[in-house]
Amino acid sequence: MERDLIPEPAGDKPQPPSASEAADILSRLSADRSRLAKQVVTPWWYHPALGLIVSVLVLAQVLSPPLSISLVTLGIIAIPVLTTAYSRRYGLSLTQPTGKRSGRMLLASVGVLALAMAGALVVRPTEVSSWWVLPVVISAFVATVVLGRRYDKTLRKELAQDQGTT
Repeated sequence: MERDLIPEPAGDKPQPPSASEAADILSRLSADRSRLAKQVVTPWWYHPALGLIVSVLVLAQVLSPPLSISLVTLGIIAIPVLTTAYSRRYGLSLTQPTGKRSGRMLLASVGVLALAMAGALVVRPTEVSSWWVLPVVISAFVATVVLGRRYDKTLRKELAQDQGTT
């Protein structure tokens, strides 16, 4: 507001905004939330790339130690590279959920990754063929893409809503 730019004389308390000014401020905040929600659209390639990284991490669980360690290291490096590329390209970086539903979606995504890792680890010590890890790897990829897109949709809805409703 204009009066925010004018320094207050010492000893004077700033006056609260009038009802119309407060309504205008709230209206602008709501419009800003809507604009931000429209900007938070993850590009088509992001979730498949993340799914590929997750798939490599899951697959690494059944491979011999030198290759396994190399793939896990590659995956650990690839995740921050992917998120940094996204935030630099689009100027946004949302590192945490904005509400209860997006928080649950994020926990579900992490849970799927943990289950996929556990599924791959079950294949390793058994005498079944290592090829049995492929359904687990494919499931991890699909779940990462599907849950990631649902998370984005939920996040956009929560960003567009008033804070009191999330």
